[in-house]
Amino acid sequence: MKPPAIRVFLICFLLFTSSIHGEDSNKSKFRDREATDDALGYPDIDEDALLNTQCPRNLELRWQTEVSSSVYATPLIADINSDGKLDVVVPSFVHYLEALEGSDGEKIPGWPAFHQSTVHASPLLYDIDKDGVREIALATYNGEVLFFRVSGYMMTDKLEVPRRRVKKNWYVGLDQDPVDRSHPDVNDDQLVLEATEKKSESQSLKDANGSSSGFEFGSPELKSFSGLECEGLWM
Repeated sequence: MKPPAIRVFLICFLLFTSSIHGEDSNKSKFRDREATDDALGYPDIDEDALLNTQCPRNLELRWQTEVSSSVYATPLIADINSDGKLDVVVPSFVHYLEALEGSDGEKIPGWPAFHQSTVHASPLLYDIDKDGVREIALATYNGEVLFFRVSGYMMTDKLEVPRRRVKKNWYVGLDQDPVDRSHPDVNDDQLVLEATEKKSESQSLKDANGSSSGFEFGSPELKSFSGLECEGLWM
């Protein structure tokens, strides 16, 4: 083999090997894996062996749809209209509670239902009028728990969380947060020691400058209630 031919051969070989390594590095193991066990069918599948294999189901996107606004809470999946099929109740963020057919994502007749608040919580089923049919309950940002019939009608029955009065400068006089987030164990003696030291420093500063508030708050204290330990503020 002549030297130029050898040179060309080496260059081609290096380019070929680098392209192979590049393809390997770009591959994703999650894309390569396949849920092949689902092809075996059921009930011939070996349940014990299945526990040590890949995902037993071949998952694919069946449908997608749009709702009136963003969704910040988990939808409720239940058969709300007793037709034997699962439905999806979606708490959109602003003003609407929506109900979709689980099979194709189509809107159920009578929905969406309108309300005058925003929602951060998931809906649930509860029989508020004791007629044997569970209604859809929804907690809103305004402190109301609303109830909707399966037809989409909002009931007059509702629960209200009473408002609480809060002092304008409620935070004045509070100690700095003595909890060290690097100590997740509430039984850690070092955590208690650090909290005690910070409380003493804060109290000394108050004695020197005078109390700035009619309220005094202590640092977190560990209390035991029948073997249950909790962390809270004491006054």
